[in-house]
Amino acid sequence: MKVCKCTFVGKGIFPLDMLRYDRCWPATTEDVMKIAYCEDPMLNKESYEITVCTYNYTSPSLFTYDRWISFGWKPLFGNEDKPTKKKK
Repeated sequence: MKVCKCTFVGKGIFPLDMLRYDRCWPATTEDVMKIAYCEDPMLNKESYEITVCTYNYTSPSLFTYDRWISFGWKPLFGNEDKPTKKKK
């Protein structure tokens, strides 16, 4: 089993339910703090990059990218695994 990461960029309220939906968690304590900042209307006006992790259970699909995008959080692709569509 391998841990896979993806960084999402967005502003406003962070979609906390996506952590449950994609079975993922914030990569670092810094990412946890950024999520907390997103909850504060005085601090969530700027964009944040938040990295989340999940386990690859030999599934070709790790994150539901279209769903993240629907909440206003876009994936950044660098050294992370390339996206594939998650089956519903």
